[in-house]
Parts: sequence; structure tokens; C-alpha cells
Amino acid sequence: MGITIDDAERLTPEHGEQICRANDYTDYRRFANGRDAAITRLIFTYAILADLTEWGHGDRWCLFG
Repeated sequence: MGITIDDAERLTPEHGEQICRANDYTDYRRFANGRDAAITRLIFTYAILADLTEWGHGDRWCLFG
């Protein structure tokens, strides 16, 4: 499991999009429950990053294919 993110650490949608642009993440989404996610390219695959913060992310799932 990933790191638990406190509500105080959650990004605003605007700041989330800014973080994604700065890190070349794509497909940023904010969900009704307050969580967010984006996709990033790794060396050999892609990953979904969830619960983005100023300093990283809470969960990550790698996509193989």
C-alpha cells in the first residue's frame, strides 16, 4: 500500500495540473472523493500515480504491456 495522504497535503486541482506539467505527467484527473491521479512514463512501462502531493504521491500502479 502507498502512503496515506492527509487532506491538508492534497493539492488544489490547479496546483495538481501545475505539478503534472512540471513533471511531464499526463491525463491528470480529480475525483469526487478528493483523490487525484495522473499517468507517468517510466523506463520500460507507464504508471498511474494517485494522491499527488507537493513532494510525491501516495500510491503507484505500474502498467505492463
